Amino acid sequence: MKLEKKQTILFFLLVLFGILIRLIDFPRIPFSLFADEVDIGYQAMSFRETGKDYFGNFLPLQFHSFSDIRTGLPIYATILVSYFPGVSLELAIRLTPLLFALGSLIVIYLFTNALWDHFKLEKGKGIFLPGHFAVFVLAIAPWHFTYSRTAFELSQLFFFNLLGFYLFLCYQKSNRTKMLIASLLVLGATPLVYSTAKLAILGYPFILWLLSGELQRKFIRSRWYLSLILFLPLVILLASGGAGQRFKEIAIFTDPTVATEVNYLRQLDLGSNLVVGSSPSLATKLVHNKLTYILARFVRSTITPISATFLFIAGDPNLRHAVPNWGMLLKSLIVPLVLGLYVLFNRSSKRLIFVLALMTILAIAPSALTRDGADHSSRLYMLLLPLIILITLGWYYLARFKIAALALLFITLLESAFFLHDYVKHYPFVADTNFHYGVKEVVLRAKAENKIVIISPKYEPPLIFYLFYNHFSPARFQTFLQEKKLYRPINKDLNLEGYQLADEPVYIAMVGNQNASNPYPVKGVYYITYNEAVAIYHEKEKSMTPAIKSPSGLPLYYRIEAN
Repeated sequence: MKLEKKQTILFFLLVLFGILIRLIDFPRIPFSLFADEVDIGYQAMSFRETGKDYFGNFLPLQFHSFSDIRTGLPIYATILVSYFPGVSLELAIRLTPLLFALGSLIVIYLFTNALWDHFKLEKGKGIFLPGHFAVFVLAIAPWHFTYSRTAFELSQLFFFNLLGFYLFLCYQKSNRTKMLIASLLVLGATPLVYSTAKLAILGYPFILWLLSGELQRKFIRSRWYLSLILFLPLVILLASGGAGQRFKEIAIFTDPTVATEVNYLRQLDLGSNLVVGSSPSLATKLVHNKLTYILARFVRSTITPISATFLFIAGDPNLRHAVPNWGMLLKSLIVPLVLGLYVLFNRSSKRLIFVLALMTILAIAPSALTRDGADHSSRLYMLLLPLIILITLGWYYLARFKIAALALLFITLLESAFFLHDYVKHYPFVADTNFHYGVKEVVLRAKAENKIVIISPKYEPPLIFYLFYNHFSPARFQTFLQEKKLYRPINKDLNLEGYQLADEPVYIAMVGNQNASNPYPVKGVYYITYNEAVAIYHEKEKSMTPAIKSPSGLPLYYRIEAN
């Protein structure tokens, strides 16, 4: 069998491996769609039925949601996938990121091989190509695996970046203007995929310039207007308004707690003899002020993402983003990562060093400008690309030492098996409430009660779940919003704090006075949370049976019927 055919077979086997492990218990795990995923579903439902987002905007580039403005391409992709035969809208929500993740396994093979050819990096003489190692590393990376199974926009962002850079390398090889335009179109679309790409894209021209040969640089200089394609979607977003709203809400510059933290540090400097009217010294003001506090936080947020703690040990503390007690990469990959750094600085092109450094900066900087960006794996997701290239450099170098390479391969596969075990057997039960398990069940029960139903929002606001799972007409919803009749006030005599949902027999509210002689004056069915049940019933609650429990056994909702 020819060498090329063997390499192709190995590539397909590696992609198949990546597919199969991602299909383990898919889409059952995680156990439920969380609120943002459900929001995507209702936006998709609204667009399919009305051509508008559920706030009534026609053909939006950005979909307006209750608490955010969402990028458009992930929702449009979900809509397209929902038209596949046999695919429900609920399934499409998680099938869409999975498809883009699988696409990335293919494109990273092409991109990595093209990158090696472009920079004339050393290749082995055996069956293995650089792309084989890249596919393997991406397939087993917990970072990529976890996000491929939930409806975050990151799988799509990674795919668009990979494809855009690969098409640009194709342009370098072929000198075909169509390839350049295609590359710029794909990369330019990334701000329509994820919010941090709006900042990262500003650095893409520098990456493309570093990737360009002298001939291509001359062409780009003479056809400078083509580069405008890269920024066209971003300009349209900025012109349409709302593009920076999310960033303003999470930026470190707008954090309302900064002043309080600075004042606290200044008070500590005053010591135990603090008296009323004390004023901090000039030295204290120079050391502790908003500027130095924000700079210190920014520095921490730029160092943490490249630390061993984040990458290999603890990862992201948010259970929707990562499996607890696992880093974003497998620990065994430390070895090829260190070797990759050695190869990068001793055996590769200086331009490649600058390319990877710039990719790293563009992945970290937008996240570091946000309040919790230090270990926020969603905002740091594109850091995965330069890391995979470095690890591939290390693996490719290590492959010449067969025994060492086989030993590391065995350890890596064993560690990957342990991770998959944790993901399937433990993670769903640890993270069930983080994925808002039980809210779907309670809103479906509410619809089937045929009585007035009061649902407490204490666990998770159930409105978007009620709209999606009960297929509340998006056109009707838009009408209620326009007429300002969606949130109907509740009579104070009903002892409820919240609102009635339009003209539905559903109140999304909490019991007002929990110590009242009759805390339930509304004749209907109440779904209250554990803490509310304890507050109202005290010792009696212990004998009550939860109507809805989490898979881990936590009582989520108690059903109380008031007559």
